[in-house]
Amino acid sequence: MTNRRRLVSLSVDLDELDCYRAIHGLGPGAGEAPIYDRGVPRFAELFARENVRATFFVVGRDAQRPEKAARLRELAAERHELSNHSLSHYYDLVRRSPSIVVAEVSGGRAAVADAVGVAPVGFRAPGYTLSAELVEILGDLDLAYDSSVLPSPAYFAARSAAILGKALLGRRSRSLFGGFDLALAPRRPYYLTWPPFRRRDERVGDRGGLRELPIAVVPWVRVPVIGTSLVMAGPTNAARLCTLLKHEFFVNLELHGIDLCAPDDPGLDALAGHQPDAAVPLARKQETLSAVIRRFREFGAEFVTLAEAAELAFQKPLKG
Repeated sequence: MTNRRRLVSLSVDLDELDCYRAIHGLGPGAGEAPIYDRGVPRFAELFARENVRATFFVVGRDAQRPEKAARLRELAAERHELSNHSLSHYYDLVRRSPSIVVAEVSGGRAAVADAVGVAPVGFRAPGYTLSAELVEILGDLDLAYDSSVLPSPAYFAARSAAILGKALLGRRSRSLFGGFDLALAPRRPYYLTWPPFRRRDERVGDRGGLRELPIAVVPWVRVPVIGTSLVMAGPTNAARLCTLLKHEFFVNLELHGIDLCAPDDPGLDALAGHQPDAAVPLARKQETLSAVIRRFREFGAEFVTLAEAAELAFQKPLKG
């Protein structure tokens, strides 16, 4: 039997430190920017060393800052994909008025286009949260793909428990409670409908519509395979976790800029006791992500951007 083509996409959400402070109900910081100042250069170095092109999801308000726009242009020059993570990264975007939702999606795309000279063709919602209205807006913008769905009941249960726990301590998290309407969505690429767990008859072909590239979860148990779980697992266990995905024709590994930040980077001390992965030593994080890339290469996978995956994953030879 011939080996099937296997695709892996590495995507990195560039949520700056203020996003984490909002998640944990912490007050405003002093304007530190460890994600762009430290995390982005380290990811660029890692991907260059491993010969991988990735997709970076950019918050538009960051792209509007000259020093951060310069970092994004460096990524674009290395042929990484820059995609849209909304204008302001509102965790409650789906609860905002239609006019704000449109402004957040179109404004994020315009900000990235202004920064790097190329308009994004994809979108990822803050907090992995979609709604019927947001899906309709994304469809109207004629994007190549969306990559917001994390089909994991375990994740949304843990997030809801964390929100309740913070509330009991008198801290208000900006994350949204719930999200279980997304937890049972398909694990493999599909044409996005609402509700997201309603399956279409055929995944491939020329039917058109917005293409969804879900974030990787372990088959059956649907445990998320994302940057947080990988760096907390360490190199050996992270590689074992990825082995559970060896038979998937497409794997979308979602990382965050903080996954290559060190505990002593500016502002990271504020997350001590709140964000466990922020305390993981940088060398261990780097070793873990390199081990993950090598493990997928051992399986014969090829690394592609999400824009490339949006085309390739829907072709009949890759039909799962």
